[in-house]
Amino acid sequence: MDCHVEILSFSITFAFALYSCFNHFGEILTKEADIEAHRSEVLNFTHIQVIDQRARLLDRSAITVTRVSLKGTLGADSIEDEMGYARVWQNIGGKMKIISGHCSSAM
Repeated sequence: MDCHVEILSFSITFAFALYSCFNHFGEILTKEADIEAHRSEVLNFTHIQVIDQRARLLDRSAITVTRVSLKGTLGADSIEDEMGYARVWQNIGGKMKIISGHCSSAM
């Protein structure tokens, strides 16, 4: 979990300005809501397999597009799905941080 927290910019807005994200339900999450879903285990992944990943390096940033196979739980429901994640990374203070993101079903 700490790794998840460290790579997220404090000003992030997935799919907006600096750290919020669109999740696969179409909801906009703040960094805090995203982290809390994992920390509280409302969202708990038991298996993550990267199927495909592509990266495009820019001047002081990068874009990644990743397709993964996930297993786990969301609340009381089991999940098993392929998901697509797009992330925009920016060099902030010498470290690459996610500043924007999007998640959707890949099936």
